[in-house]
Amino acid sequence: MKNPIILVEINAYDKANATAVTLRFCDGLAYRLRLTETPANALYRPFLIDSGWSRVDIFSAPGRYAHITPGEVVLDDSSGTLGATLIGYAFDGRSIVIRLGERGAAYPSGYTTILNGTLDGQPSFDWTRITFRPADLTAAMSRTLQSDRYTGGNSLPNGLEGVDDLKGRVKPIVLALASNMTPECVNTSKLIFHVSIPVGTAAVAASAVRDKGVPLTAGTAYANIADLQDDAKAPAAGAYKVLSTTGDGCYFRLGSSPIGEVTCDAAYGASGDRTHAQVWKRILLYLGISSGSISAADVTALDTALSGEIECAYFDETDAATALNEIATSAGAGWYGDATGVYRIVQWAAPTGSPVATLTNLRTMDMDIADPVGTGDVAPAYRVTLQYGRNWTVQQDANLGGDKTSPTDTVRAPGSRAGLAARAWLVEEWRSVKSEDTSVKTAHLNAIELKLTSLLSDATAAQSFSDAQLTLYKTARHMTTLTQMLSPAQIDAIRVNTVVTVTEARWGYDAGRSMRVAGALLDTKTGKSQLSVWG
Repeated sequence: MKNPIILVEINAYDKANATAVTLRFCDGLAYRLRLTETPANALYRPFLIDSGWSRVDIFSAPGRYAHITPGEVVLDDSSGTLGATLIGYAFDGRSIVIRLGERGAAYPSGYTTILNGTLDGQPSFDWTRITFRPADLTAAMSRTLQSDRYTGGNSLPNGLEGVDDLKGRVKPIVLALASNMTPECVNTSKLIFHVSIPVGTAAVAASAVRDKGVPLTAGTAYANIADLQDDAKAPAAGAYKVLSTTGDGCYFRLGSSPIGEVTCDAAYGASGDRTHAQVWKRILLYLGISSGSISAADVTALDTALSGEIECAYFDETDAATALNEIATSAGAGWYGDATGVYRIVQWAAPTGSPVATLTNLRTMDMDIADPVGTGDVAPAYRVTLQYGRNWTVQQDANLGGDKTSPTDTVRAPGSRAGLAARAWLVEEWRSVKSEDTSVKTAHLNAIELKLTSLLSDATAAQSFSDAQLTLYKTARHMTTLTQMLSPAQIDAIRVNTVVTVTEARWGYDAGRSMRVAGALLDTKTGKSQLSVWG
């Protein structure tokens, strides 16, 4: 760019006047939008000293994925007049947008958005500067996934909110499968159990209700809450009836008092709704994120790469970021908010395909190999052990009904397991699969075992994923960090997860080494950028 300019727009709340305002700043000389642009004649004041380039890292080691390090936006306040005004404003949680373009370019189409995020808190004020600390979109997910709690307000024999024992407890939310979960008894008089609050466009269904591991008989489903509480429509002894709607959530009612622990299998929607990608997306939608702010391409790509159903439910207070992290990590993926304000989820993979840029030593200012094997450990992996197939209620054999000595033992478990197979499944929280290549130890005597956990429910899908992870990490790969002067075209092309070619004779890259960008701090104004590349 011949005459670049950075425009910063910060939303704030003027507490003295009880009004929302937008503050506009730029570097260099003051800048005003045209009459034909929106907002017309808006003035950007020339107080910007540092626009705070953000670093995005989506991979550092197996199981350790996306991390955002926002920079600091610094304004000049040598006169003290700016700080005297802004000290009375509230900024926390409000948006900040940073754009870069040619001075005089059409606004906003002629500018590149380099940050679309929020402010983590109030700015700090010193004698000559005001410093803002932006947070990317992931920070907006540091809030409770769901805050719906039982009131404990039943007026027995009626009510679905429990009594004092449930008061204040978070209601369960089933987002995919919840095999052998323990529902909450919300009405002891009518033996009504709560499985899940409503989540999205599909209903949560309960099936295979069991008492001490022995299935009860399913009756005709309820149509509404009134029917659920109608004693004339109670199920027969030894049976249960389910209410499952998108508006009320999921409950079931027993026809007689249980003799032991009551469990059930719960599932959201259809099988295609229960993948890593779909559940990750559903959480964002549930929290009010628009579908246009969620990368549809990323969701499709992850569904293609990993289409198995997952176990995913929350029964205690959980923040959204924790849930999103668990889902992404389970898929070998990282999630983050990109500069344009779109939520992304990317499964980590070996570098393949055409590189978007070639990084030559002529423009390299610094380079080192931070991790010579690419696992964050001493050597590549020769074995992957993967936990999968969660059982939400571990039940010891002594707590189960039936008769394990009988060939007609009535104990059952998810997956149509019966008898001894069911008992073996119920006593363990997780199953595991193993992938191994001992030939890795020929060169690497200290080759490692990677122990990973996935939310996948099915053994076949888990084995396939485990095999893929071994293939990815049994080969020694470099994690190389470099500081590079990038051209404008390279700045436009290089993003985390893209593939680049790195050339450097010192490390044996003289013929060019294909590497995937694991982390990037791109200074789109000067071109001086920091990259972490893996491959």
